[in-house]
Amino acid sequence: MKKKIVIIAGGDGDIGFNCVKKFLAYNYKVVVIDRKFKNKNYFDKHKVIYFKTNLKSEKNIKSILNKTNKKVGKAQILINCVGVFSSKTILELDLREIENLLRNNLVYPLLLIKNFIKISTTPKNISKIINIGSMAGQNGGEFAGDLYSISKAGIINITKSIAKKFGKRNIICNCINPGPLEGYITNKWSKKVRLNLIKKYKTNRKSLGKPSDISNACIFLAEDNTNYIQGSELNINGGLVI
Repeated sequence: MKKKIVIIAGGDGDIGFNCVKKFLAYNYKVVVIDRKFKNKNYFDKHKVIYFKTNLKSEKNIKSILNKTNKKVGKAQILINCVGVFSSKTILELDLREIENLLRNNLVYPLLLIKNFIKISTTPKNISKIINIGSMAGQNGGEFAGDLYSISKAGIINITKSIAKKFGKRNIICNCINPGPLEGYITNKWSKKVRLNLIKKYKTNRKSLGKPSDISNACIFLAEDNTNYIQGSELNINGGLVI
C-alpha cells in the first residue's frame, strides 16, 4: 500500500515535532515546513523531507508545495501548527507586534491552506486540513493575550468556512483546540499558575496536557475512518472549556 503524504507546517515546534514522530510511526511520508530546525538530525535520520522558510513569501509556499509534488507526490494532509504565542493585552502591543501576531497566526496558515487546496488537492481524492487552534480562541484566554485569542478564534472560523465551501470538493477541514500544554511556553509560567490550572480540570490529571495529546488527535483525524468528521472542533483541554 502506498504511503500517505502529510505536510506538517511548524513541524519543529512542540506540537509539530510530536506530530512528525506520530505520523512516522503510522507509516506516513512526512514533509516539514518551518523557519528553524533544531531537530534536523532526527529528520535526517528518519528521512523526513524538510523546507526552511519563514512563510513571508507566498511564492515560497507555492514552490515548496510544487517541489513536494515532484519529490514524493501530492500530499493528502496538511497540518497547520504555525503560530506564535503572546500573553500581552491589546494595550501592551505596539503596531509591529500586532502585525507579527496576525501574520504568523492567521495570514500564514491561510496562505498554506489556500495553496494546499490549489496545488495539492484534486476533487477525485479526499484531502484533509487539520488546523491547530486554541481554547483561547473559544473563551478569550486565561493567560493568553487578547490578540493571540482573537487570532485563534480566526483559525476556528477559517476551519468552518473551508469545510462549508470546499467540502463538496472532497476537502475535509477540522480544528483541534488545545488547552495549556507542557512545553517551552508554559515552562515560563510559575508553579502556582500551573497548579491552579490543573485544579480547574474536570479530569483527574496531575499535570498539564502534553504535545502528544494533540498529535494523537491529529492522527485520529487524518485516518480514513474519520472522514465523516467535517468542520468540527476537537477540544483537548482537560475540561477547562466545556
